[in-house]
Amino acid sequence: MIENQIPKPGAQDAQLLSEILAADCCRDLFHDLGSPLEESALPGMDEVGLSFCAIVGFSGASLRGSLVLGVSPLAIELVLGTGGNTPRDMMGELSNQLLGRLKNKLLPYGVELFLTTPVVLRGEHFAPMPRSELNPLPFGLNEGNVWLWIEVECFDGFEMRLEPSASVVPMAEGDALLF
Repeated sequence: MIENQIPKPGAQDAQLLSEILAADCCRDLFHDLGSPLEESALPGMDEVGLSFCAIVGFSGASLRGSLVLGVSPLAIELVLGTGGNTPRDMMGELSNQLLGRLKNKLLPYGVELFLTTPVVLRGEHFAPMPRSELNPLPFGLNEGNVWLWIEVECFDGFEMRLEPSASVVPMAEGDALLF
């Protein structure tokens, strides 16, 4: 799906690749949870009301950034289901799994990320304040809404591959690395 959209390496290209891969990861994560997302032009967060927001920072060689996952009240109810999790736990776990999936997808491009602990917020009308113009990637979840922001900042010396390396095989989700 993304092979024809792969950008050339550079700061703006790292941002674009991260957005493409993060959107794929978000769709896959929610699908695996039994709550498939639909891509859509959603109403603005001011109209719907962002209820929960999880933020996870990351860093790597010559880059840093953040992933912000926001959901409307209905979306969090749909994802929570009857699993007994709290919205705080669920948002933290979703954002952590989402960034973990993105980390795995970026490895074959030579980009290694180190993640921070998620921070979960509850409130209304959240909006990230990125360093540059950054629009959310909007998704629909039945009648709920999900927004995803990914911001990547690259520094001098940043490098990534033009194509994913076939020799770099990320760990399967759910595997553990012990050392």
